[in-house]
Amino acid sequence: MSKARDIAAGISGGFAQKVLAVDKTLDAETRFRLGDGSAINSDITITVPNSTQLEVSIFDALKSL
Repeated sequence: MSKARDIAAGISGGFAQKVLAVDKTLDAETRFRLGDGSAINSDITITVPNSTQLEVSIFDALKSL
């Protein structure tokens, strides 16, 4: 699997928070993280390839032990 990426560039140490308002196709062989404060408009389509992981978190932060 490729290096994990956030949907919103520039987010580190936590989950990306974003409003998705246009149709989007995610990259293949990639892991995406979407934060709890994110919203997906009801009239758009997100295409997720079989080799891609889309993780939606209910947590505000991601920390290492």
